[in-house]
Amino acid sequence: MFLMGVCYGQAKPANKDTKAKVEAVKFGDMIDITVLPHNGYKWNTDYPSTLKFSVCNEYECIFVIEKIKIKKD
Repeated sequence: MFLMGVCYGQAKPANKDTKAKVEAVKFGDMIDITVLPHNGYKWNTDYPSTLKFSVCNEYECIFVIEKIKIKKD
């Protein structure tokens, strides 16, 4: 079920009016999610952002909600 969600996230058709692009790529057990703002838009550090996802093993699935914290360069 988890992998299907990632596939659906990548299958979204590109829209030239989209203000940001989201991509998800799997590397082994790790999922890399990239947000790329378009046309002068940038990440709003003042608005609390969250990521909601599910992970499963052979016995159960759980939902996780994590706050997104941006690391400064």
